Amino acid sequence: MTKSFHLSLRILNIIILVSTLVIFQFKIDHTNIYTIFTLVIPSILVTYSEVNQKQYPKITALSFVFILIAYMYFPINVIDIISYNYWPFILIGSLFFFLRPRTEYMAAYLYLYMGCYLYLFFSTGWEANGNPILLFRDFYFSEEWFIFYSQYKLLMLIGAFGLHLLIAIIRKEYIPNNIFNFIASVITWPIAFIGIAIVGYLYGVYLTVYTYINIFRKNVKPYKGMRNDAEQPAIEKYIFWKAFKDANIVMKTAFHENKENWKRVKTNLFRHKRVYGSVITVFIKVSSYASILTLVLVGQSLLIIISLVYFATISLYSLPVILFWKICYYTDKFFRKWNHVKTVCPSCYESSELPVYHCSNCHSKHTDLVPGKYGILKRTCQCGQRLPATYFNGRKDLHASCPSCCNRDMSHESTPITIPIIGGSNSGKTSFLLAAVGQLAEYSKSLGVKVRYPNKSLESKVDSYYSNLSAGIRPEKTNNRQKSAECVGLKHPKWHTEKMIYLYDPAGETFENSSDFKKQKYLSYYDASILILDPFSSPSIREKMNLTKTWNSVDFEDIFDLFLLELQESYGVKAHEKIKKPIAILINKMDQKLNFQIGEETMKQISVASDTESVEEITHQQCIDLLSSMGLNNFLRKVDSKFSNYRFFASSSISDQNNSSGKLLTWLLTEKNKSWKKIEKSL
Repeated sequence: MTKSFHLSLRILNIIILVSTLVIFQFKIDHTNIYTIFTLVIPSILVTYSEVNQKQYPKITALSFVFILIAYMYFPINVIDIISYNYWPFILIGSLFFFLRPRTEYMAAYLYLYMGCYLYLFFSTGWEANGNPILLFRDFYFSEEWFIFYSQYKLLMLIGAFGLHLLIAIIRKEYIPNNIFNFIASVITWPIAFIGIAIVGYLYGVYLTVYTYINIFRKNVKPYKGMRNDAEQPAIEKYIFWKAFKDANIVMKTAFHENKENWKRVKTNLFRHKRVYGSVITVFIKVSSYASILTLVLVGQSLLIIISLVYFATISLYSLPVILFWKICYYTDKFFRKWNHVKTVCPSCYESSELPVYHCSNCHSKHTDLVPGKYGILKRTCQCGQRLPATYFNGRKDLHASCPSCCNRDMSHESTPITIPIIGGSNSGKTSFLLAAVGQLAEYSKSLGVKVRYPNKSLESKVDSYYSNLSAGIRPEKTNNRQKSAECVGLKHPKWHTEKMIYLYDPAGETFENSSDFKKQKYLSYYDASILILDPFSSPSIREKMNLTKTWNSVDFEDIFDLFLLELQESYGVKAHEKIKKPIAILINKMDQKLNFQIGEETMKQISVASDTESVEEITHQQCIDLLSSMGLNNFLRKVDSKFSNYRFFASSSISDQNNSSGKLLTWLLTEKNKSWKKIEKSL
């Protein structure tokens, strides 16, 4: 800056010198003698001094003598000089030779003098017609210029001293504390006090505004891409918390920097004396204290007003956005809660409110795809792909995976109905499952419910089961103790969500010991349960029927006790508490020696004789009577004391001609799901 400022001063000096020569025009007459001493010599002196960077105090003092004489006795010529009193000249000359003002002061005077002349010439004299150069010269001796400088000549000298100090401040020059500067300062200070204070005030306001703008530019940066520390692989919407966070940072930083500004101004006061000298420091103190007062009072008040306006602007803009976000967020959340929408992993049995959704373009994982700071109805993935953020606009159709095991099979949003099938080994759980799914699919068609098999292998198993049924071929025994759940999806035009039935069918050995029982996590959130009874696994029944054959299955009563114990120990069911979740108890293998008691023909005969009870109700009562007659009253008491909603069913291990398996499953759906119940009642 110093080099460019020096260059600017040299150019300005040349312009003044040229203007002076235009006025002088190298004519020697009685009027131009005045011009030589008041303009030509000072302008040459100033230009030469600036080029050589030297001081010429004697020549400067002599020039000021003639300038002051001209101010006092203008116009001057040889006759006037002879007739004038010489004592003022001698006094003024002696004074200036004694004080010896700096050449820079002469330069400042010329800048101000010629500036006023040029302004007055272009505002008045330029309007006349004629040669511009002659007009420029003649205006210098005109009455208008004489009246102007006669009125403001003292102010020019005082103003020149102030301008001289200002140039020194910009150039960071040291001003010596001599007599001339002292006298000039005493004269200038009272006149310049108000102006300097105003400059200090404006500087304080400028510092406040400039600091705030810089802080604003550094801290307020709306996102153009994904943040490095983003919680989700998506682009965050700025109008959410980031806008308020930035505003808070800007406000706090601005107040802190404003405080630092007035501390810096105060600190710089001690440095100014060493850099500029005492003369300039006197004037700088006035400006500095005015700046400090402005920064403390006006600056703080201004920052408060700006911050309030900033926060108000953000709030007015973001309020409808945040309100819309809250509406969408809680509508989506309420919808999921009202319709019991969740995600259940069929592999690891974990249940969660939402799955991990995957971008269809870059496959990035979005663990919390809900209306929020990344988007309300849709969010923008890091790859630029737009993803729906609510259930209503297609989020459920995205690729999803389990948050726990990352399994992508059936890990999407639906209304899950989780049903564990509990029973010992060789109790017929797998046969029941396949028969129940097949019969449910047929019954659902009559209700207008669309059945979907997310895993096509289940559909193949059901078809194979019915094709092998006539040949008496049983399904293969389940050996996997952590088998994935079999899923069946149900859709109806009147339903808002898809109902997904999860049927858990691990190996029977799973329920025969407590350690394997504890691994069945679905017991923490199951909706209904099915207990498969192999009647011949009970020693009491075998004894009553005189069966001497050794049975490999564990007594179903022991399995039931383990089931109750696990619910109490692991899932907080109290010993005296009744479980409200429905349980269907199926007495299987009715084709083996028990058909005569609760078989299909027996139930039909009783149903015909009864006008009020259905076949299902009669079957329920007959099953209870059968178990009671076989000495299993203790089992029946435990069922009645622990479950408030239960029903017995009977089925065959080979053929299920009366569709008991399907009826059992539809009964559970009716008891657990209101939507299914409404569909059945509407027919």
